[in-house]
Amino acid sequence: MALTDKEVRALPQRSQRYRVSDGAGLLLEVDPAGGKYWLWRHRFPPTKDGRRQDLRIGPYPRISLKAARDIRDEQKRLLYEDGINPCDAKKRSKDHRWGTHAQLTFEAVALDWHATKTAGTWTERHSDDVLKKLNKDILPAIGGRAIDVITAQDCLAVLRSIEQRGSNETAKRSLGVISQVLDYAVAIGHCTINPAHSLKRHAPVKQTTSHYPCIPWSELPELLAAMRA
Repeated sequence: MALTDKEVRALPQRSQRYRVSDGAGLLLEVDPAGGKYWLWRHRFPPTKDGRRQDLRIGPYPRISLKAARDIRDEQKRLLYEDGINPCDAKKRSKDHRWGTHAQLTFEAVALDWHATKTAGTWTERHSDDVLKKLNKDILPAIGGRAIDVITAQDCLAVLRSIEQRGSNETAKRSLGVISQVLDYAVAIGHCTINPAHSLKRHAPVKQTTSHYPCIPWSELPELLAAMRA
């Protein structure tokens, strides 16, 4: 059964460490000193035979109940849709020499994500196509921004800029690239939420429709005669 904020706050300390479930693998661990820490239990690969793993999310109340659920949902999306092992991705980020967190830019994460996917299942053609989208529109706009301060409005600005030149399909695909980079940032522990996800529902790519012009009434008899002929 899902927890409530009131229940989380009221969880007592005990002589032994224990865990309570919020559902869908999200657990809150309470230590003997009364400290509380969120974890997400899952399997990798995500099958009944997969190895059980616990991804440590962070302490409560710094990470609220709602935020913990959002992180769990982001990680589930990465696991089931992209096949990324959240625990391995987090470990990899710790081993990688990123520099300070404040210096970690969208570009640094995007290029690391691109290299990871290229070394995995991407074809050379798809890898080149994604890199072109990054270099042409995305990185010039938000590449230099710190990865953890990028907002939905930043992502939307990239989208609208591409739309203005009439490239709606490119805008849609570029939004997908931005969202995947931010998903990756969540997986490796440099973001808690992907702000681009809401754009897929609330700010879709603008569609333009071209209709054939109407025929003037004066030309209708001629058109009908031509059709009969």
